Amino acid sequence: MTKFSMDDKKVCKQCGAIKPLTAFHRTSFNKSGRMAKCIVCHSFNCHLYYLENQQRCKDNSWTYYQLNKEKHMACCKRWSQKNKWIFSYFSHKKKAKERNQRFDLKAKDVKELFKSPKRCAVTGKRLKYNKRVAGPDSPCMCRKTFTMGYNRESVQLLSHSETAKRAAQYNRERNKRD
Repeated sequence: MTKFSMDDKKVCKQCGAIKPLTAFHRTSFNKSGRMAKCIVCHSFNCHLYYLENQQRCKDNSWTYYQLNKEKHMACCKRWSQKNKWIFSYFSHKKKAKERNQRFDLKAKDVKELFKSPKRCAVTGKRLKYNKRVAGPDSPCMCRKTFTMGYNRESVQLLSHSETAKRAAQYNRERNKRD
């Protein structure tokens, strides 16, 4: 357990608990540089305020969005360009759950896969990120065999066109068996 001196502690104005300074949000309005209420009490108060004023909060949020649409869209675009891998992670996780398949990938595994050399594992073609719509040379996370679950060893980065070819071939083989 970490020991604190009284300089490193503060009393919460709401709950009265003595807590370390790190348990209080920063502010420039107080001498201590920290808010009077601890993070837990502050979050609780914010949640209560939202519950009591839900429609007003939603209206304010919608009004702000309408006034700052371009700024919001630019921010979303920057984020999605930087984090393309996250969409792949969650969509594959959802598919695995629907198909009752194991999904042993962590988000960092998928992030590393998308940061690896951006070439199709089968054709060796350079993968290209398109702005809005996935093109034939866009990267796609794909399992090496469709019967396996999702883990670090079973996934690879392919182009969308190559993934579509493999899926069509798998479906033809499956239909022959049925």
